[in-house]
Amino acid sequence: MNRIFFLLLALLAMSIFPADASAQELDRIAGDNRYETSLEFSKRIPANRLDYVIVSSGNNFPDSLAGGVLSNTLNGNVILVDDSKVSMVITEAERVLKSNGKVLILGGEMAVSKNAENVLKKHFSVERIGGVNRVDTSIKIADRVNTNPSEIIIVSGNNFADALSIVPYAALQFIPILLNTDSNDLNQEIKDYIEAHSTSKVTIIGGEAAVPNQAQKYLENRDIVVERIAGSSRYETSLAIANTYFPGAKKTGIASGTNFPDALSGSGLALRQSMPIILTHPVNSNNAVLNYMKKMDSLYVFGGEAALPNKAVGRYTVLDIPFDARTELTYFHKDLGNLTMVFDPKFAKDKPTLEGRGIKTIGVKGNGVAKSYYELDDKLIRHEVFITLEGTLEKGDFGVGIDAQINASRKREIRTDGKLTHIDNATMKMQSVFWDIAYLQKTTRNGTTVYTGTINNHPDFILN
Repeated sequence: MNRIFFLLLALLAMSIFPADASAQELDRIAGDNRYETSLEFSKRIPANRLDYVIVSSGNNFPDSLAGGVLSNTLNGNVILVDDSKVSMVITEAERVLKSNGKVLILGGEMAVSKNAENVLKKHFSVERIGGVNRVDTSIKIADRVNTNPSEIIIVSGNNFADALSIVPYAALQFIPILLNTDSNDLNQEIKDYIEAHSTSKVTIIGGEAAVPNQAQKYLENRDIVVERIAGSSRYETSLAIANTYFPGAKKTGIASGTNFPDALSGSGLALRQSMPIILTHPVNSNNAVLNYMKKMDSLYVFGGEAALPNKAVGRYTVLDIPFDARTELTYFHKDLGNLTMVFDPKFAKDKPTLEGRGIKTIGVKGNGVAKSYYELDDKLIRHEVFITLEGTLEKGDFGVGIDAQINASRKREIRTDGKLTHIDNATMKMQSVFWDIAYLQKTTRNGTTVYTGTINNHPDFILN
């Protein structure tokens, strides 16, 4: 029963101490669609600052993956375009470019149409970098980034995920990114490029499914130093990039790992802020990614909530539960099945009190007293819990505790068939308390407000 008590204690602490991680700054950059989001990034650049506006297709990713590095080389910024959005790009380019600024189109006419180019030419001096395919285009872009690089970065040209996170670092260091599309080896064009340059180091981004091991062997056989940065998924690869190239970062960009436009548009902001871009899933966020976010002082979220909901970045709409409200939470216990945890004011002699209580509270210290019970088949177990909570509460539907310390004393009665079967007293201490989010709904039952919810993937607690 101890495990159940700790679960109940944690849930009770959550219901008593709703809080918000307000010390962490969250800045969401978003428009109504990928093109308007791209413009929102550009609008953060002061007027008349850029030498180039770099225009790339918003419908396909390869050219932008390699071309994002040009933002530093050319003092430019990537803006996504299609034929229906050219006028918006023109308006923003006129604002942000210097008087002699230019527009650079990435990719061939299948990527950015000749019609779009002609419209842009009416307003600007326009250049285009395009090859016969994405590999060739990436090599032509590489020649603009650095004519004789000692290091290059190779990523898969068949998928966007791994390249998205490396662009800020590559841009900062003026390292070209080459796209490899051969699933068994290096493309011959890349081999020819390496032979023609004094490349002494190659960094491969992604696992062997992205860039095959044979490609690495080819490079090593030519006495080239090869480093591979990879994780078990695209999300953990982005973490590996951040930890390798941005150690000690206190801010990060956050982008969806299931689509490319927002991360591409945000690469310039990441460059200017000297910060990594972390990928996360819009629905099933990786725990390692969420833990990384929690360490940051500032989060820059790329795209709107349709692309990346608040919950994907560890932010939730706080439901400030009144102390006199009844709360019912369902939790599946591996040994006991479904448990319903009930917090009911009729069992509390006094309302809990908390110093500094409020939605905008972090580093909460306070004291509370409440009574609660849960029902399991024919058993009724009641707890009278006196809680002192000291630690940091992260924002949640009604509170999520991280590295909190709970000191509690309790009186517990266990009744079966109405008869008292057990009573005990104990003093306990829990540290490093973690619990999952419980998503609550506010309902009315017989004229009484009730908050109901389900807790998923509840972890074990550690008892010291």
